[in-house]
Amino acid sequence: MALAVWNYVNGVALAQVSEQLLDASPGERPSGLADLIAGRVTSRLPHLSTLSDAAEAARLNDPRALLDAGVDYLCAGFEAKAASSTS
Repeated sequence: MALAVWNYVNGVALAQVSEQLLDASPGERPSGLADLIAGRVTSRLPHLSTLSDAAEAARLNDPRALLDAGVDYLCAGFEAKAASSTS
């Protein structure tokens, strides 16, 4: 039960934070990650320039892909914990 509550709380928080970081508000100048990937940002940092106009980076804006990746990381953590406790 505690694990289910923990997963729910962290999943909701992760979704809210990622939504705020990725989405740009309509009235703002383009500066979010979604704008960078779409190529709408005029000033690009050198270490982020590879994300600009990159089709493979578009998955960073896909909520389902983010959720799937989060579940994969969670499962990998549980698997690592189980493996370390049996050793």
